[in-house]
Amino acid sequence: MILRCYAIPQLCTDSTAIDLLGLALGESPDRPGIEVVDDVIKGYRFDESARLLGVDSDVIFTHCNKFPAEFSFIVTYKQHVEPKQSEFVMSLLAQNRRNLLVAIRIHRDRLFFDYAGSDVIKRSVSCRIPTSGSWKTMIVTLADGIVKFTLDCGQPTVVKLKEDFPSKLNLRNTRFYIASKRSKMKRFTGLLREVRLLPGADAANRVCQSNPVQPIRAHVTIEGESPIDECTSQRKGIMTYKQDMTLEVCTGTKYRKVRAGLDRMDYVIDYADIDARSNSTSIEIFNIWGVGTFLATANKDHGAQNYSEIFLWDPIGRKFDIHQTLRTQSATRWKYFDIGHENFLVVANYGGLGVPLVSSVIYRWSRRRGLFMRHQVLASSRARDVDAFDHDGETFLVLVNHNTGGMWNVTSIVYKWNPTGRWFEPHQSILTYGALGVTHFQVLSYSCIAIANAFDGTTSVLESVIY
Repeated sequence: MILRCYAIPQLCTDSTAIDLLGLALGESPDRPGIEVVDDVIKGYRFDESARLLGVDSDVIFTHCNKFPAEFSFIVTYKQHVEPKQSEFVMSLLAQNRRNLLVAIRIHRDRLFFDYAGSDVIKRSVSCRIPTSGSWKTMIVTLADGIVKFTLDCGQPTVVKLKEDFPSKLNLRNTRFYIASKRSKMKRFTGLLREVRLLPGADAANRVCQSNPVQPIRAHVTIEGESPIDECTSQRKGIMTYKQDMTLEVCTGTKYRKVRAGLDRMDYVIDYADIDARSNSTSIEIFNIWGVGTFLATANKDHGAQNYSEIFLWDPIGRKFDIHQTLRTQSATRWKYFDIGHENFLVVANYGGLGVPLVSSVIYRWSRRRGLFMRHQVLASSRARDVDAFDHDGETFLVLVNHNTGGMWNVTSIVYKWNPTGRWFEPHQSILTYGALGVTHFQVLSYSCIAIANAFDGTTSVLESVIY
């Protein structure tokens, strides 16, 4: 018997900046057609004989073969004349060296980010750039279907992609080209100082800690990745990003730290308020591919307002907006899970005063409506928690009940997904005592659930159990 092994595709998500220009120059140090120009800062000019200058992806990405889903390009350039045709600052070409996968180019007064769509046809988004012949640093960031152009650490231009960036862009046998698209036409005729790729991160958040004093010279050198030149009058305004995550700017005689405020500890600070209808007992954060990131709040009853909310992240406004309101009854816990290509959200309802027998509900995401629709109702009694897990290719749901009619020793249920009927069926009953929580975990090949018992009607000194 012959076994054939296939490598599992790995996304390249290492958040270390890759110096594409430096690697290309290091690969061909004696290549003709490269001119070093000292124009306030050192830059490079390339003629048509250097059109093949670049670096193979296999040299850069040795442990992965899929282009990162989120990334940033950092380009520092200078162009004296507005180009009448497209000029490619950088391009990534497929194995056949014809199909364009990713590129940055300039045409007239706009900078374009190009990428290959699902049909290999080029898609483009762009932003307007000033035509003055000064040094500029452009950071192009892609995340969550949004491209952000940040010029000289100023106010970014945000553009939403009409078609998602490919989630599994194969890097095998591809090549990055610097200042060209491999042809003699449409070469970049200006000066290049740096071309870097930062996988898995927004470079603007790293290098734009504060507004630079002189934005026309917003070149940033990253310590440890390239030599730090001496601070002179010609380098005034040049910034250095230090390994201790501080930013320094050259004043003309020496480097000084850029201070954005008082020193403080590295702790979590308030970012935004989520305006829920009533007191929330828990939240669930999850992502649906191609839609976005959601936040669901489990709310207590508040008069007649027995509702919980589902919020959707707005990547442009960088905040959670209300997306859907669902009827609940003192909800205690939401749990999101997938079955195949379907997306589900289940809520454990505790119920109001004097109404212990309240059903819990499973909702299913409708891509056509863009909403969660009721899929199945589960009988429950003061449900306090719910969890879902997969085992041996099958999906299970555990719903723990707290009490019923003054009785604390109640039955909690393990449900199993029926793929034929497309619903959950009772699979196992577990006796619990005022149960407050349940969680699933894996030990080697064993699937386990732990249930926290709280009260049996007499004492709270009880054993919680792992199954």
